[in-house]
Amino acid sequence: MSAVFEQIFQVGFLAAIIRIATPLAFATLGEMFSERAGVLNLGIEGIMLLCAMTGFTAASLSGSLWLGVLAAVLTGMAMSALHALFTVALGLSQHVCGIGVTLFSSGLAYFLYRLTFGQQSVPPSIKGFQTVPIPLLSDIPVLGSAVFNQFALVYLAIIAIRSLLSCSTARLGGCRCGWSARTRAPLIPLGSASSPRASRRSSSAVR
Repeated sequence: MSAVFEQIFQVGFLAAIIRIATPLAFATLGEMFSERAGVLNLGIEGIMLLCAMTGFTAASLSGSLWLGVLAAVLTGMAMSALHALFTVALGLSQHVCGIGVTLFSSGLAYFLYRLTFGQQSVPPSIKGFQTVPIPLLSDIPVLGSAVFNQFALVYLAIIAIRSLLSCSTARLGGCRCGWSARTRAPLIPLGSASSPRASRRSSSAVR
């Protein structure tokens, strides 16, 4: 049993947990805003798979990892817009549309992969991001190597989570974070606490 705990609390294992959880953190933040606005997106799993495929393909063909990230973000926006078209604009069932988006995105991802790379005996691979250690903080025992010696996307996820947490208690009149005072629109779902009546009182469009 002690050997199991030693393996779990190794620095490399903790760093890997944070690194692997980063894509899930970004998807969870997006789903949180969606559900706060009253839309249940059950297609998030398929959207993540399609985004991963398009991001990998763009990075593999262009040689730029950040271009792959951009392609994945644009793909996620396009599929989310498609889901919003069905559920918000057309008023269709969120559960049915979400499952449909998952099946469509998953099938499309596998089809595009076969179309782009074919059936290779050795799967294609790309060189990933390099770690960016933060001076001084990365020298902290255990915690420094696990948290402050990560990839740039991990730091972006931490900043995004921290910003959302600081605005989680926000109301329509304002928020503790400085940038939200200038752009209230993205925080309206948080401030209205999933209440269409509160959104209407703030002159926000609610369907």
